[in-house]
Formats: sequence, C-alpha cells, structure tokens
Amino acid sequence: LDLSASPYVDVAGSKMLLDVAEQLGKKGIQLKLTDALSGVRELLRKQGMENLIGPISRKSNLFELVETYKKESGLL
Repeated sequence: LDLSASPYVDVAGSKMLLDVAEQLGKKGIQLKLTDALSGVRELLRKQGMENLIGPISRKSNLFELVETYKKESGLL
C-alpha cells in the first residue's frame, strides 16, 4: 500500500489499516506499506502496525516492494 499521497492518518484510519492487515494475515497475505511520511509512520508504530507487518520505512518504494516480492516468489 503506497501511502505517499497520505500526509496524515488519524487514529480511526490507523485502526482500519490494522484491521485490514489482520484480515489479510488470516488469509496468508501480508500487507506491506511504503512511502509513509513521518507523522503517519509514527502513528502506525504507536498503534502496533510494525509488530503486525514488520518495519515501516520511508526509504522503500512501491517498485522495490514489487521487485522483492517477485524475487522471493521466483517470478524473476
């Protein structure tokens, strides 16, 4: 999920993203976040998102996430 166009996420939004991550996790799908701005990253970290999906970094981008997935899945 590319969050570069989301300069702000409120508590309700962060809880919704946590719920989405949990629901996807139950189906064996891992949510990945990319390009989250500092305020968004901090709120998601406080809500426990990193414990659920792993590190949230500003340095990664959507292209890198897709390429990593393709390599790990043997698609490259």
